[in-house]
Formats: sequence, structure tokens, C-alpha cells
Amino acid sequence: MTSRSRPILAGLATGALTTGALAAPLESQRLEALRQTLSAPGAASEFWAGVKVSGAPLIESRPDGSALVTFLWRGESNREVELGWPVWTADRRENHLQRLAGSDVWFKTVRLPAGTRLSYQLAADPKRGAPGDRAAYRAGLVAALAPDPLNPRRWERSSVVELPGAPPQPWVAPRAVAKGRLATSVFESKALGNRREVTLYSPPGTAKATPLIIVFDADRYLSSIPTPTILDNLIAAGAIPPVTAVFVANPTRESRGGELACNPAFADMLAYELLPWIRARASVSDDPNKTVLAGSSFGGLISACAALRHPERFGAALSQSGSFWWEPENGKTPPDAAGWVARQVQAQDRKPIRFYLDAGLLEANGGSESILSTTRKLADVLRAKGYEVRQVEFAGGHDDLAWRGTLSDGLIHLLGDAR
Repeated sequence: MTSRSRPILAGLATGALTTGALAAPLESQRLEALRQTLSAPGAASEFWAGVKVSGAPLIESRPDGSALVTFLWRGESNREVELGWPVWTADRRENHLQRLAGSDVWFKTVRLPAGTRLSYQLAADPKRGAPGDRAAYRAGLVAALAPDPLNPRRWERSSVVELPGAPPQPWVAPRAVAKGRLATSVFESKALGNRREVTLYSPPGTAKATPLIIVFDADRYLSSIPTPTILDNLIAAGAIPPVTAVFVANPTRESRGGELACNPAFADMLAYELLPWIRARASVSDDPNKTVLAGSSFGGLISACAALRHPERFGAALSQSGSFWWEPENGKTPPDAAGWVARQVQAQDRKPIRFYLDAGLLEANGGSESILSTTRKLADVLRAKGYEVRQVEFAGGHDDLAWRGTLSDGLIHLLGDAR
């Protein structure tokens, strides 16, 4: 797994922020007002009393529709507090909360675009392990991450920021509709020499051959992104036809990066082993235009790569925040060049594939090699080649909370007319 396939979990020691007269004003007007009055008895207690009523984080609207969002932590004895959120950064210290000197107030202020929706956690004093042992530190950090105790809005084990204008996610909650059936089997690939769980979703009430969706990272799309529920709701509402879905698990955490990083052997396995295996167990269309590959991060990357390798079998790719920054070890190019996948598209004749590509506005860190930038470049190259492509940018980061909403948009776009 790469550092860009999950939210970055940051942390080094932090210092207190000076309250001296020469210090620059804080971005947050509420925190600046507190800083100016800290010498008054009870100022910090009064601030925390207000937070208890309004909740955290602090949200201060800007004239352009964006907002200053200030994450908070209350603690006098902590040595450090760290923010785990779905925004990649090369410098881990960027995710540290600072302590307002002379107080128990820890804070980090960021500017977020209108309509942002994201999940986050906080870690106070994570265990570091031996100096320089990144694996031990990461393990300690993950163990320390927890929901924000000052924020009443929760999702799974995370807290939620949702700014005004965040798009609705109407398909994720269970409804009183007919439900599809789930069955999990073990699939063995002779070509790859491994075994994995594969979960088959069969739609309710149909005997016809249906469109097929193959979804990567099964654990994610069967839980945090509740795809079976989303499919039940979309089918019941007539937004898409009845579909069969297959959720493909990773044999191990380590195998994910090797298989999903545009691995041609994995793409061949999908075409020559998994697809016949599915067709022996479910009535699915043999029309490539009704066969969709779908996933996020590395799963979005392999969705595009496998379709480009086997357009005779997979005619549509749904990529959520695809890792199109990826380059093979011998394929690095100047920073302003299109990414490796885009270069393959440029070098080949157009193929009968439709694309849905999305990426978050908060996935811009990394400049020309960020997920947002490389997704834009790929979309431009696809359009120039004459491909049908829909590119969507949402106000969020590398986050299941965002993807659980945009997944339905991609499915409707690619399958809404597949009848």
C-alpha cells in the first residue's frame, strides 16, 4: 500500500504558539479573539463553554463561499496532537495541531471549499516506538486515532465535517425495497497462484442476463461504501437496471499494491479466469459495454488499466480518486508530462471504453503529480482521443465518506441506459 492510497496520518512534536504582541494574527477570528483576551481570568473556560454549545470544529464562513475550519483539542498535559484526515501532504508536520501558549487550546485551521464533506480523527500523544521506526510509529498512531470528542457528528469510527452545500447522498441509507442476495466464495487464480474471497451480489427479482460490475477492494465496498445497499436503492428507483456485482478482495494487504498497480497479469486474470468464473455462476451480459470495472485509489487505477488492456471484455471504467500519479519504476517522466496511463492512451488507438473519473478538490497536494492533477490530465487526453468520459470534482479528499456518495453518480452515468 502506498502513502497515497490512504489518508496520511501525520505527526512530529509540536510547540506552543506564541501570544506575544509581534505574533501574526491567527486566521480564525474566534481564536484570535481568544488569544487577545487570554490574560483575562476565565477566558479559556469561557471559550470552551462556547465550543460545548456549538460543537467542533469551528466553522467561519468566507465571502467567497469557502470556510475556515479549525480543529480543536483540549489538553494541558499533552505533548502533541495530530490530525488524521483524507488529505495527502509531503510534510507530516502540516497535520499537527498547535498549542495556544498559556492555554489548554490546541488547534489547526484550514480553508475548505464550499460544500466540503470529509471524515477525520485525532490522536493525542501516540506511541512513537524506536527513533526512525516508521512502521512502529504508524502502528502507534493508528492505535491512538479516535473520533473528535468535541464533535457530535460521527460516521463509523470517525468524526464528520460537512459544510453548507455538501451534495446529498440519497442512496446510501437502507430503504424498504427488495434486497439483492450476497454469497461469498473462494476464488483461486492459477495464473497468479493465489486465492481470495469473491462476493457475488445477485439483484432481486430478475431472470434476465444483467449488466455486470466488478468492484475492487471488497472490504471497503461491502462496508464503509455500502454498495449492496446503494445497488438495492438504485435498482428499486429505476435509476439503473438490475445488475450483478462481484466484489473482489485482496489476498493480503501487501498484495494490493502489486496487483492493482496496472499489473497486466492481474488484468489478464480478470479477463481469462474471473470473468468465466462469474459467468458460470450468474446470468450476466456478454456485452463489454455492460461490463464495468470499478474502484477507488489503486482500485480506480486498475479499473482504467484493465479496461484499456481488455476492451473486448470490459467496456466501462469507474474510477474514484484513481491513483493516476502511479508510474512504473522505469517510467518516470518530467513533472509536467502526462502520467503513465495517459501516455498509454496517447500512444494507442482509441478503444470502445467509456470512463467515469472523479477526484477531490482536496487531493491537489503534490502539484502536477497529485491525484486531482493527474485525473484532469487523463481526462483531457481521453477526450482528445475521442473517448466518452465524464470527469467530476467533489469538495473532499481521499475518503470513503465522499466516495459512498459519488459511486452512485458513476453507476447512473455508466449504466443508467443499459437496458
